[in-house]
Amino acid sequence: MSRLLARTSGKAAALFIRRFNSLSDKVTNLRLRLALFHDFIYGTATSIWGTAVWTRAVGNSVIAGSTVRAAGDGFAQAKTYIASPDYGALHALIIGIDGYESKKIQPLRGGVYDADAMDKYLREDLRVPAHQILNLRDRSATRSAIIRELKALARNPSIKPNDPVLIFFAGHGVSAKAPPSWESGSGIISMLAPYDCFGTESNGKTILPIPDRTIGALLHEIAEGRGLTGTGKGNNITVILDCCFSGSGTRSIERSSVHLERGFRLDSSLSVPPSLDDEIWRGPHTSRAIDPMTGFTMSGLSSHVLLAACRELEQAHEIDGRGLFTSALIHALRLGEINKLTYKGLMRRVLRDSSLKDQIPQCEGRYINRVLFNNADSASGPWAIYPVSRTHLGFTIDAGSVHGITRNDRFLVYATSGCSPDDTPLAIMAVTTVGAVSTVLSLGSELAQDIPIPCFALHSFRKARSLRLHLACWAEPGSILHTLRTQLAQSELPIVFRENEEEADLTIRVRDGHIEYTMEDPVTISHRLSKPCMTTAADFRQVQHVLQAAARFFWHFTRSPESRLIARHGLRVRIYELCEDLDAGLDNNLRVQLKPHGEDLNHLGVVSIEADNKTAYGVAVESDIGVPLHVWACYFDCGDLSIKHYYQPPACGDRGEPALPAKGRLTIGFGDGGGSPWTYFVAPGRDTDVGYLKVFVSTQPIDLSDMAQCSPFRIDGSMERGGRELVHPPKEGWEVVTVAIIHRKPGTDPPSLYT
Repeated sequence: MSRLLARTSGKAAALFIRRFNSLSDKVTNLRLRLALFHDFIYGTATSIWGTAVWTRAVGNSVIAGSTVRAAGDGFAQAKTYIASPDYGALHALIIGIDGYESKKIQPLRGGVYDADAMDKYLREDLRVPAHQILNLRDRSATRSAIIRELKALARNPSIKPNDPVLIFFAGHGVSAKAPPSWESGSGIISMLAPYDCFGTESNGKTILPIPDRTIGALLHEIAEGRGLTGTGKGNNITVILDCCFSGSGTRSIERSSVHLERGFRLDSSLSVPPSLDDEIWRGPHTSRAIDPMTGFTMSGLSSHVLLAACRELEQAHEIDGRGLFTSALIHALRLGEINKLTYKGLMRRVLRDSSLKDQIPQCEGRYINRVLFNNADSASGPWAIYPVSRTHLGFTIDAGSVHGITRNDRFLVYATSGCSPDDTPLAIMAVTTVGAVSTVLSLGSELAQDIPIPCFALHSFRKARSLRLHLACWAEPGSILHTLRTQLAQSELPIVFRENEEEADLTIRVRDGHIEYTMEDPVTISHRLSKPCMTTAADFRQVQHVLQAAARFFWHFTRSPESRLIARHGLRVRIYELCEDLDAGLDNNLRVQLKPHGEDLNHLGVVSIEADNKTAYGVAVESDIGVPLHVWACYFDCGDLSIKHYYQPPACGDRGEPALPAKGRLTIGFGDGGGSPWTYFVAPGRDTDVGYLKVFVSTQPIDLSDMAQCSPFRIDGSMERGGRELVHPPKEGWEVVTVAIIHRKPGTDPPSLYT
């Protein structure tokens, strides 16, 4: 009788939905609410990695609504919320320049308009108090004024630590030859042109543009404070630059007279002296760095998120007195839900603007996964969210096997990106085809036309490799582990039990009334090192939390491409101890430059280092492949099951530039490749630790920012422990290279790496 009732109700609901399909969006919303109510009464529970979702068939499709109680686990999961930023605490410096004092510089028409538009958005949309916004336009935007106001942000007592700070510039950018001792991989530096650029100072010297080194030092000072400038404001800083550094600074002959480029190259008759602004950038800077080597964390793109109008070698354009980038940016901001929108999500919105076909805006920095103007990361947990597009293949997302997607996975579909598994989805899509960096999703034809484009797919169900778990001495009825095994067998966790430690990923024991976890790492076993152990209380909730993290850890740790397309053509990862390069000056991020010291430490995929938490180490990725590659690196800590980003490209997104040149080399932590050098340490009470550096490379842009996870053993959630020639595009593919890193307590003997 219950089955008949469910079938009858399903048919009635389907007819009800079809009749309402032609009505307004309000009725569509009502339909979903009714579906959720119906599911609650007649639905069936389907576990999606720990979240119970009530599902009901509608034609060949499924609509779902979620509850907060996980099936079979016996306890309720708390719903995750993202705290709304306090826009009333935001302070901003808004700079816009059209007319320049020097006749050598082509005037613009949209710099002031864009700055005014940003000022209006802050005041009217975000309700930022007007007295917290400092505006500089044309004559007031002199070199000294811009530097003065940037310094004032660092000294302003009204700005508390972690308050949001916004710096906006619309005007001309400048590129120039790097002066001697200013490290630059390309030999070129980027600069901002103030109103009085190329004017004359009182001492007769030419007023030069403001170099990136100076801007970087001032941003660093805002973030951390220096000397008597006051307490550091933290890294909740957003920098928006609507300019370029490779334009001509003149009207384009091929374009309308109202189409201008916002950038030019410094005339060869002028040079940048090595001492320019050295009173600003030469001073020592403190740092809160822990894992990355001290002095590097807040340098460069660790102190702020940068939203730039275009790539380094592209031009930023304005048409009819408006900057294309700023117009697209403000439009994207006004689409709503910015209290849930990350910087990366914002840039996805911007890139959909068709007016930007000749320039590709960039989103750069360590914190691009933060919610806008908020110092907290997006509370999306392990859930990955991807924009959905409709192609001739069907519904498509720009993520594939390199991201961990498999043919049996499921995605919840939402109208907006600010979603979580606890929200009611529009539908559930199944994976049809998985490529290296793209996936085709399918949906029943009954609802296919109702899905808005763009929409967003949340990776909800993963047919992951099961965690191989060994429970030591579990067989005694009534014992803690016997009860635990019974509970785990009834749960939805992807676990398979192993009777021998050698066949397991993780071993659980009971010791002194607590649960002890031991990772069965092959390097630890083969080199006869002590196994890392962590403990929790003998509480099923805590055990489940650890095992969920362990399942995710081993899933990402063990996966590799089905076809080793790239590896067989030559890919090497070298690891070096680093030392200061005494013959080189500071780089553009005010960092002491480092260089390799000694030979490559990587012996057949294993590195043994003395972990004194002082010595810096860097990585070089070398390729013999004839196409450039995109690189992402993560560090897997076997001691606490955390995954942290070791290297990520400075600009993430669908159109990011590859970091590893064709038949070239990418350096991480030294040279001009970017990234931080790292130090290593041994956990208290241990002589050795083991972790794995996994370097992912791909022929297409990849974004693996969702791979990171905190240790399940850290209550505070911290991440510590890391005539045009026909050109054929490269075949899609990805690869991963894994290097084991053994941390040795100073004074202990290194294991043999050749046994």
